[in-house]
Amino acid sequence: MAVVRMESKNGLIFGNNGRWSAYNIAISFFAFIYVVVSFGFNGLPSVSRLSLVSAVCMSSLLFFRLKGLNLPKWSIAYLFFYAYLIFPAMMLDDPPWTGMGALITIVLGSVGLGVALHNEMVSYRLLIYAMLAAAFFNILAVLAGIDTTELIYGENLPGRSAGLLGNSNFLAMTMALPGLMVALWAEEFSKFTIALSVFVATYGMVVSGSRKGIILVAAILLMLSISWFSSLNKTMRLLLVTGILAGTFLVGPYIFDLLAKYSTDVAAVDRMFQMFSGKEESYSERLWLTNLGLSIWRESPLCGEGLNQFARISGFGAYAHNNYVELLVSGGMVGAAVFYGMHLTILFKARLLPLLMRLRLVIAVCTMLFADTALVSFSDKSVMTVLCMLLVISSGYILRTRAPQPVSREASNQCLFGDDL
Repeated sequence: MAVVRMESKNGLIFGNNGRWSAYNIAISFFAFIYVVVSFGFNGLPSVSRLSLVSAVCMSSLLFFRLKGLNLPKWSIAYLFFYAYLIFPAMMLDDPPWTGMGALITIVLGSVGLGVALHNEMVSYRLLIYAMLAAAFFNILAVLAGIDTTELIYGENLPGRSAGLLGNSNFLAMTMALPGLMVALWAEEFSKFTIALSVFVATYGMVVSGSRKGIILVAAILLMLSISWFSSLNKTMRLLLVTGILAGTFLVGPYIFDLLAKYSTDVAAVDRMFQMFSGKEESYSERLWLTNLGLSIWRESPLCGEGLNQFARISGFGAYAHNNYVELLVSGGMVGAAVFYGMHLTILFKARLLPLLMRLRLVIAVCTMLFADTALVSFSDKSVMTVLCMLLVISSGYILRTRAPQPVSREASNQCLFGDDL
């Protein structure tokens, strides 16, 4: 089986070059702090400022060796996108300084991580463990009864928790992201780490009550199932597919009825069924916000109204709860084209990777695109960190235990279908 390897043993912490220099240690340290804070403490302003500090330190260290760095091409589009949002926002009558500060942190942190990964100065594995560490801080916070929703919005949501992130939807997303990244490299992690990442994502879905969490957990399980399915021989695959189809036909309706009957035990599932029945109020509110945002966007379709202007023009006083709408209002078609052009770049370049990695990468990107219907991702540090990691992966800069070898289409297909294809 052709397997894309993640990194060498010497590169477990400090990247594939394995240099135990003070410079590599410092880059890895600030990268680790940035990820832990960005994924774990956004709802605590006094703590979340550490993400800016670590981003500045990491970017400064990279700048000192700028001449020796290989800058990825996608970083140009990335920097243009945020410059396109930040500089015009300074000219507004009431500049959104807080929003601009958040975007500057994202630029310094996520681009710094991307450049460090691209130049093999820091390890993917270290960053994924940092994501899991941040998730465990939130698990402990939820178990201790700590909920920062009231700190951000002035009230708590019954049956839903935001942990240390200030928003229950972001809690579900942030706790699922390490699972997506682990599933992307399932062969490189122990069964314990895989099970742990699935547990963390599921726990985030349950305590947050986020419908999006159901889709995120399903995507992780699908990616892991593809990896397991690819390891079976042809006979076992045929038997498995037959069994799944037969089971779905025979017991599928009964399982759906049971879920509907006991869905109130899990807020996310209950809200999903309420949405399908038209009884979920937040879903109706989101549709109203979407229509309102699109009507605002039509006033300035090409360049948009400016950063954070949905909250001001709509009178709603908050973001649109939809990245597509918020981005169209903030940056117009130009901003949306540049931002989602980066996603399309990942999907386009994924065709050069082995089939198993290609499928999992496509699932991960499509899941993030779906999640954008319920959150504003371009201003979220955790989501943008993962997007940068995926951009590096799709560019072919994947750390391997073996020397990089050209992969033929036949060998690529054997990744999923075996030698008897």
